[in-house]
Amino acid sequence: MRAKQRHTGNPFTVAVCTACATDVTAMVVPKLRHVVRNCPHGVLVVTQCLLGTFACGAKTSGRDVMLVVQPCSEDRTPVSGMHWIGPVRDEVDADAVCAWIAAGDWNPANLPANLQAAMNMARLSRTN
Repeated sequence: MRAKQRHTGNPFTVAVCTACATDVTAMVVPKLRHVVRNCPHGVLVVTQCLLGTFACGAKTSGRDVMLVVQPCSEDRTPVSGMHWIGPVRDEVDADAVCAWIAAGDWNPANLPANLQAAMNMARLSRTN
């Protein structure tokens, strides 16, 4: 991320799953931490599995990273639905997610298709 990049003032919480801790996790969390620190009303939550063993979109190709972005008010009250993001597989994905969060628009259609978790999970359900 460039030092001159603007960061949103819109409040949000981002929860990142670290249950399948890997090199990807070790790379993604510091990048997310950097974005959140530069957003005055951002909160980062590092947690265990967000979806459960059978539903996790990261399980399809290994141990990738899933996260959720929840737009909220300054008092942390959700103001719209949460956005599932992932699986994040590499640094390119991580940079795209961080730029998307920093922009503060949070329209999932503005993410690369491979990071639109709703689409990825729908594809997975067809193989059940």
